[in-house]
Amino acid sequence: YRQIVETAQEGIWMIDENSKTIFVNQKMCDIIGYTSDEMMGKTKLFFKDEEGVRMAVNNLERRKHGISESYKSSFVTKDGRLIWTQVSSNPILGDDKEYKGALYMVSDITEKLLADKMLLESEHKYRLLAYELNIEKSRLVKAQEVSKVGSWETNLQTLDVNWSRETHRIFGTDPDIFITTHDAFLSFVSPQDKEKVNVAFSVSLTNTGPNFVEHYIITMQGVEKYVEENWTVSFDEKGVPIQAIGTCQDITERKKAAEKIIHNEAKLKAAQLIARVGSWEVDMRTNEHSWSDEYYRILGITDDVLPSDETFLSYVHPDDSALAMSSMENAYSTHADSSFNFRFTQKNGKVGYAISEWKFEFDSLNYPLRLHGILRALPEQKMAEIERKKRTTTLIQINKTLEPF
Repeated sequence: YRQIVETAQEGIWMIDENSKTIFVNQKMCDIIGYTSDEMMGKTKLFFKDEEGVRMAVNNLERRKHGISESYKSSFVTKDGRLIWTQVSSNPILGDDKEYKGALYMVSDITEKLLADKMLLESEHKYRLLAYELNIEKSRLVKAQEVSKVGSWETNLQTLDVNWSRETHRIFGTDPDIFITTHDAFLSFVSPQDKEKVNVAFSVSLTNTGPNFVEHYIITMQGVEKYVEENWTVSFDEKGVPIQAIGTCQDITERKKAAEKIIHNEAKLKAAQLIARVGSWEVDMRTNEHSWSDEYYRILGITDDVLPSDETFLSYVHPDDSALAMSSMENAYSTHADSSFNFRFTQKNGKVGYAISEWKFEFDSLNYPLRLHGILRALPEQKMAEIERKKRTTTLIQINKTLEPF
């Protein structure tokens, strides 16, 4: 019997009716860190902290009432550590049913409780992480929806493809039922762009840098869209391409806006050419000048000539140079809208006639931002008429001067 008790895997602790220790096995000594001699005659309260004492007193009263039960209990070891145990307690009763003491079976569960605590903390941490990831995923989905940028991944060994919900939206597919593969993607690419897309994708399989292609697609609903694809390819240690990760952005509106701008610019150039009206602009903050194509054409120079006031004045006819300089200086000093007629001399020596008109643009504080102007070529007949009016005005002034004589 003693051999069984001494080799038991649980600590065995007996107390008498006065709560003093009358027996402990070696396992119990190992758990609490005291020798058997050190524990003999001491109550369990000796091995408790303040909170443990309160619990022990309450449990002892239950033993005295003949109650058996199992519970968790803490002890303070000889080296001052607080440990937790699982205790199975049974009262010892005499023939007359009087309380004679108690028998305790004790298992050290400190490491188990620590492991359980760490597990709970880990579960909480990962639940929190999963919650944060779901929030970030929701934000990413919303951001992709707002920016019209979807994401995709392609397994280059199987050509299986994974699309984000926004990519599915761009292509008009149902993410719950549509099976994404590289061939499925190609089926949406417009016929005129399919070769361009294939070439770009093939080249990327040997490129360690970023890749880019723009192309038209026809969605599942038959809507034509223009998209921009950006991606990178990752390689294994042998240099074999294994995965492509990229984005797909719906740039249809941007493409249409760019085409509209190009179309409008073409129309403006055509209108300026027909009307022989060039346009010019001066940034009043940087003094940067810009001239339209027709402006260069009117002056008979190529567009590699740097636009500036000095360049313009170098083509003004010498007889009108003073007028031009005076008009420009007055404009810059007064910021007043105005115009003047003048003659200019092209590089080939041909003399032309034109009128320059301008208007200032101001900011909210009434500081000039830009000077917008036009240069309109005048036919010789119109310029001759202007010259006649000038001469007539001059003669009238002379006559008025001579009238007193």
